Amino acid sequence: METISPTRALKEQQVIARQEPKAAPVKFFVQAGAFGNRDNAAALQNRLLELAGLQVNIQTSDDPMPVHRVQIGPFNDEASALKTTQLLREAAVGSPVIVRR
Repeated sequence: METISPTRALKEQQVIARQEPKAAPVKFFVQAGAFGNRDNAAALQNRLLELAGLQVNIQTSDDPMPVHRVQIGPFNDEASALKTTQLLREAAVGSPVIVRR
């Protein structure tokens, strides 16, 4: 037989209640192109806005020679991102690839 004091029971409950933080959900983006020249990235961004009316952003790297990535999204699932990739391929716009973040 084991006796459990109220203090011990409370400590055990606190340990059980403490759980690992949940990881942020994965988001999917369709990268339509990557450019060394920001003007080229902006031109593709404008073309994509006219074509699909989706959220299109330019992500710029912090490198000494920055890369400007034109990305559509975020999408909650890979299937939605894949549909957008197919749309861009059919319209012959950019070089679409799916990116996870």
